[in-house]
Amino acid sequence: MVLDATGRIPVVCAGRVLLHARVKRFPLCRRVGVACAALFAVFASVLVGCVTISTDGRTLHGDAQGTVAVVSAPCKATGLPGLNSNGESRTLDTTRLRVLTWNVHKTEDNGWHEDFARLAANHDLLALQEAVVNDRLRGALAQEGYDWRLTSAFQFLAVEAGVLTAARVPAAGACSLRATEPVTRIPKSALTTTYRLSGSSEKLMVANLHGINFTLGTAAFRNQIEAVAVQLAAHAGPAILAGDFNTWSSERLAVLDEVAGRLGLVAVALSDDHRTRFLGQPVDGMYYRGLQVVTAAAFPVTSSDHNPVSVTFRATSSQLASSH
Repeated sequence: MVLDATGRIPVVCAGRVLLHARVKRFPLCRRVGVACAALFAVFASVLVGCVTISTDGRTLHGDAQGTVAVVSAPCKATGLPGLNSNGESRTLDTTRLRVLTWNVHKTEDNGWHEDFARLAANHDLLALQEAVVNDRLRGALAQEGYDWRLTSAFQFLAVEAGVLTAARVPAAGACSLRATEPVTRIPKSALTTTYRLSGSSEKLMVANLHGINFTLGTAAFRNQIEAVAVQLAAHAGPAILAGDFNTWSSERLAVLDEVAGRLGLVAVALSDDHRTRFLGQPVDGMYYRGLQVVTAAAFPVTSSDHNPVSVTFRATSSQLASSH
């Protein structure tokens, strides 16, 4: 959540703006700043009854035909559970893998459908945050033939919201995590999925994370990152960590960099960096290992309060050689 051009924070229920909260309207916010108004927005949403938090950490699976089912896929320390793929063996292309990470701001901003259609058509894998399983998003994903998984953080008036990973082939494995915001008690979610790769016996792991936000210190933030790290550490093949990390301080970014480095993950360097910044720090990004970066950029949009990050990967030279 970030301020709009007028310095306001929207109070949102079910993706609809109920009112705008200006920081200066609240005496306490004059001292503690944006976090105060953001907390006001969250609590206002809860008070009007638009947020429901399930106890089981629901996971949804949508296929290319638009069918959606609820599944159970909790993460375990032993790694991802396999999926019943019914003989499914389609693979992602290792010579050109186009990956997008984007906080879609609940799909409600003007121009979202047009931007999403364009971006979805030009990518092979999408890691979305603040995704909501409404007709708008379901239809857009089905139109492009995406198979997807969503880890539900909570529900807006019975509409599931969380992180969603979509790909042009079904996942070979998937599991879900949630972490509760220490202050607001509203969860953020994470999702890890694996995909078969063309010409390789290895699988690609993709970890999609929406970082917890309202914390004093970095302990809770680190705990969330470490839980995702367990899954990445158990995976021997190539991997991507993407998301809205909420790294709005140098301390938070240092925690993420440290854990990523321990896992052999490298931050993607962007040639054209228009990532959304909060308190001067970029909050979205992507890390990788076992792959090569071909192109990487973040570009401005008006259809979300976050700008999308697009990276094209390919397999390493040794992987390409071994596949022939």
